[in-house]
Amino acid sequence: MRPLDGLRAEHEKILAFLDETENTRDAEEFVRVLDFVRRFVEANHHGKEERALFSRMAADPFLHGMADALHQDHELGNALIAEIENALREHADLAVISDAFATYARYLRHHIARENTMIFEAVEAVLDERTAAEMLVEFDQIEKEALALR
Repeated sequence: MRPLDGLRAEHEKILAFLDETENTRDAEEFVRVLDFVRRFVEANHHGKEERALFSRMAADPFLHGMADALHQDHELGNALIAEIENALREHADLAVISDAFATYARYLRHHIARENTMIFEAVEAVLDERTAAEMLVEFDQIEKEALALR
């Protein structure tokens, strides 16, 4: 298996979750949504990208700018998550929380589309077998750490 195939499969899980939760209108449900986002999207999926993929991309002259762009995307995602958390913490109106989540969901859908259609293909064009094998091992370790969080 190629390492980015696993990330693509996670993208599908994330998109399915967004489809299931985009009409959430309950504060307790948003807490569950944030748990998934923090553990699966941020710690697991983005953890794999940030800890194992971006450094390899940054070392390649062709991929360096893409790594920087993805890092900035992740920073934006973190800021959007913080807005949802702040709204929940302040017991904001559910419409405010829903709007914040809708903004995050739009961001994440765009981010995933860009990775799937441009970034991952560019990475795979230069990824050698040894590096791919190393990434699979690192991805497995990151996933074990991230999904064990509670």
